[in-house]
Amino acid sequence: MFLPLDREVGSYHTVREDMMDESDHAPLFATVKVTETNVTNTKLTMPKDSIEEDMFIEELAGYMSNMDVTNLNTPDAIEQVVKDLGNNVVRLWDSNAKTSKICSKSKSWWNKECTEKIQTYRTDRSPENYRAFKRVVKDSKRKFFDNTSVKLGSTMGHYGPL
Repeated sequence: MFLPLDREVGSYHTVREDMMDESDHAPLFATVKVTETNVTNTKLTMPKDSIEEDMFIEELAGYMSNMDVTNLNTPDAIEQVVKDLGNNVVRLWDSNAKTSKICSKSKSWWNKECTEKIQTYRTDRSPENYRAFKRVVKDSKRKFFDNTSVKLGSTMGHYGPL
């Protein structure tokens, strides 16, 4: 076991010879201080086929059509154009995407109808509303993944699901 010599006070290790039993090996225990970590529970998202996605694509296409690419004679000039493009993609994403909370329902296939059906079910907890919710989830997943696999297949030279 290796521990840095400059590790903070409070980090230590012990060799537990009392736990060796019949073996010639002894377990090693280490206590290492770990710094506090903040875990984010939000992310920027842009729903597929949304107004935000349309605006992002439109603004990005407008930026790209107005890019000056006439003097790309040096590696530095190419690097600058690519850097500017990257910065503008980030800027346009940040201005068009919306902040959403990451939760157990953070699924690409989850849609407004799924949200409505789960809320209806939670209101009365009836078996009929539960079945309606499950049916909408199944249909949403099928539609999403069929659409995704068709697009993936066409980009890979295939037609239909992979």
